[in-house]
Amino acid sequence: MKRKIAASVSVVCLSAMLAACGSSGGGGAASGGDSGKSGEASAVPAPRKDPVELSIINGMSTMTEEQFMDEYGKKIMEKFPHVKIKYYIGNSSKTMTERITAGEPIDIIFASSGLTVDSLIAHGLEFDISNLIKTYQYDLNRIEPTSIEFQKKLANGGIYGLPINTNTLALFYNKDIFDKFGVPYPKEGMTWDEMYDLAKKMSRQEGGIQYRGFVMSFPHMFRLNQLSVPFVDPQTNKPTFDSDGFKKLTENFARFFAIPGNEGNASTVQGLATQRNYFYKDRTAAMIADLGGAYTNPILKDMNWDIVQVPSFKDKMGIGTQTYPTYYYITGTSKYKEQAFEIISYLTTDEFQTLQAKKGYAPIVKNPEIAKQIGQDTDVLKGKNVKSLLPDKFASPVMLSRQSAATETAMYKALEDIVQNKTDINSALRTAAEAADKAIKELEAKTK
Repeated sequence: MKRKIAASVSVVCLSAMLAACGSSGGGGAASGGDSGKSGEASAVPAPRKDPVELSIINGMSTMTEEQFMDEYGKKIMEKFPHVKIKYYIGNSSKTMTERITAGEPIDIIFASSGLTVDSLIAHGLEFDISNLIKTYQYDLNRIEPTSIEFQKKLANGGIYGLPINTNTLALFYNKDIFDKFGVPYPKEGMTWDEMYDLAKKMSRQEGGIQYRGFVMSFPHMFRLNQLSVPFVDPQTNKPTFDSDGFKKLTENFARFFAIPGNEGNASTVQGLATQRNYFYKDRTAAMIADLGGAYTNPILKDMNWDIVQVPSFKDKMGIGTQTYPTYYYITGTSKYKEQAFEIISYLTTDEFQTLQAKKGYAPIVKNPEIAKQIGQDTDVLKGKNVKSLLPDKFASPVMLSRQSAATETAMYKALEDIVQNKTDINSALRTAAEAADKAIKELEAKTK
């Protein structure tokens, strides 16, 4: 099923509250569901009505309190008039450690899959909500499956949080550049080899301007890779950079930056802003593989652009990049876990998911009728190929940990050396694996 991308790193999908109000098509606490379990279920607990104040921490973006309340907080309190919401931005005024030390209440934390470890687990705030899911008969089968798979890997079979929206990579292209050179637009279902040929055609100089065929968000292309290759082997805790899978990924991406006119260097490989500026600001790049939420960039308002799905590997046709959800987590220290669960459950109901889809957020539920409404209330997505902002099928998720984050510098250095012909790919990846192994050991020594 195709789903639309929620706002990029700066936007976090939060929302209203659970099916305590018996919202239709819910699957949350008040709407029942079987959580995939068979047998006769006991009655779902009655919605909690006692007045409470819940503290929600934004662990991933700089969304202001006003933005949060306009987008989500007001809707939450409308649905749950007995709940008062206090909203904080992660480490803005106080660090999470300072809040914990001061004994300040932290009931819900929301964070992307990539920031979950730093925002939640590093502070020992994780809490397995499996029993709440069972008690409230929450139906996990309504949710995009790989986002639940990620949680089960993270919690060793349990579940720490529910996904509220998702994001992944899409291929944006500048139609004016293609029209200028008389080249057909990118098509759906391309392989990476076809993409490579297209990038060569579009990398050229004209009128004293160097046009680049293709740029990408390197960090996300590797973190959310279609082959589901982890940076660190979860069994051995060793980097995987010298594995066959990682070599295949690196060879595929590095070749684009050996194309004449599309060469890479330190700033293009390790500077995500540089890659993005070629496409969004300078408008000298014909295509960019970027997080689908990039459509919210105001710079795109006067660009003639569209999107298709990211190309596939020939042996993985139809498999997109991994999902990159935003999760809502109930903390282990919260005194109001039932009320918090009602809230985060509501955020996944058809009611709220529809509201968010119309604004352009990617619904996390598997309801095709909701997917059809993506972007209906936005001007920027009118006439765009929004169904391609998410793939038909996500790649299986891999764990994103502090160890994997510690290895990224070594990997980017290897890529930089490869695209500048400083060394061959085997040597570069072997050196990267050695440097990454050292980085992991240093990290572990600091956390002992």
